[in-house]
Amino acid sequence: MLLLDALQSLTLQKAGCLPVVIVHGDAAAYTAVRRICRDSAAEGVVILHAAETRKRRGYPINVGIEYCLTRCPEVEFVFFLDDDDVVYPFFTTMMASAFLASGADVVYAASNRRELGQPAAPGYFPEPIHHMLRGNFITSNSYAIRAATLRDSGLRMTEELEYAEDWHFLIRMLQAGFRFHPLPATLSEFRIVSDGNLTEKRDPAMWKAISLEIRRYINTSSFPLPGAELVRMSSPIATPDLQALLAQKKEQLTDAGARLREKTSQAAHYKNLLGEMEQKFLDAKTRLGEKASEAQHLRNLLGEMEQKFLDAKTRLGEKTSEAQHLRNLLGEMEQKFLDANNRLGEKASEAQHVRNLLGEMEQKFLDASNRLGEKASEAQHLRNMLNEKVSEAEHFHNLLLKKTSEADGLRLHAQELASSIRALEEKLASEQADRLLVNRELGALKAKLSKFPLRLLVR
Repeated sequence: MLLLDALQSLTLQKAGCLPVVIVHGDAAAYTAVRRICRDSAAEGVVILHAAETRKRRGYPINVGIEYCLTRCPEVEFVFFLDDDDVVYPFFTTMMASAFLASGADVVYAASNRRELGQPAAPGYFPEPIHHMLRGNFITSNSYAIRAATLRDSGLRMTEELEYAEDWHFLIRMLQAGFRFHPLPATLSEFRIVSDGNLTEKRDPAMWKAISLEIRRYINTSSFPLPGAELVRMSSPIATPDLQALLAQKKEQLTDAGARLREKTSQAAHYKNLLGEMEQKFLDAKTRLGEKASEAQHLRNLLGEMEQKFLDAKTRLGEKTSEAQHLRNLLGEMEQKFLDANNRLGEKASEAQHVRNLLGEMEQKFLDASNRLGEKASEAQHLRNMLNEKVSEAEHFHNLLLKKTSEADGLRLHAQELASSIRALEEKLASEQADRLLVNRELGALKAKLSKFPLRLLVR
């Protein structure tokens, strides 16, 4: 709840600022702080995790400084808040005006303190800066540092001290030549939740040891001081007589009365401003309560929506499973369809092949039918020719028979002639004179007889 108040005080600033929350703890603490920041009304909150829990209090502040100086070049000055601190709504406006008017590197103001259930009470007032060497009067929530000077100096808070690290940091800035400017206005407050909030009461021995160490550091170091402070500190003081001393005291008393009246007037004015600011803060706190109620309502709605979302997600999972099952079935049906389509394609190819074969067979059948017709015509023609040749053969056979008969008659006649010739040869054997003539005649007759059957057979 304290962190919410600190963030709320930043949202009320007229001059905008960038809230950077550093969580010095484990992952559970980091998650819890993220949830708190999410529920707050602050916008644009940057949350950093300083996870090295063994380091001291200066470590998380250095994490925030490094982020602002390296990642946010538009930042002009930085200031620090603990979770139990708040700044008043005019903090950033008056700080920015003081930086502009004074040209200082560090501007510090007064701060209030508030105990639980009690109104705010004065805490610390701005004193001359060289009083810092005597003791710390600047609370961590009451000053701001020019970012450019801090970046150029490379100065960071020590991470070895358990207490008083803020006092040590201010002393080192003073030693480094940072120009300090006091602002006579109360711009912040720190809250005393319990005695545990007072660091010197948690471990008095360590607190005393650290304070002595810082004082030894001061006593062994050199510090630049503003010229006006050095003049006032080094002016010679003559020993006045009693009347002069009395006159001086009266004059001082008059000046003190005038300053007292002036301060009283300023105090009344600041008291009025503080009353207005407290009223505004109460109004803001009331609005914060309303926003917290709204946030709780929204969280309840969010819980309901999350439950509905989980239900819808469950139903979506079931529908997804059904859809996956249907997709699987569809995949199987598509595979079966593809297989059937492939088989149909194969059957279509086979049918086309059969049709082609049938076409070829039909063509061959037509060709065979045509050739058969031609062969039938040729056969008929051949039958006709055969009949003619048979008739001719029968005619020639008859002629052959006739000629054979004639040849037989001629052979018989020839045989008779041969017998006659032999008889004549025997008859003419005795006639040697007539043999030549008879042989010639016989040869001529034999020639005629031998040629006559051949010519007859050829015909």
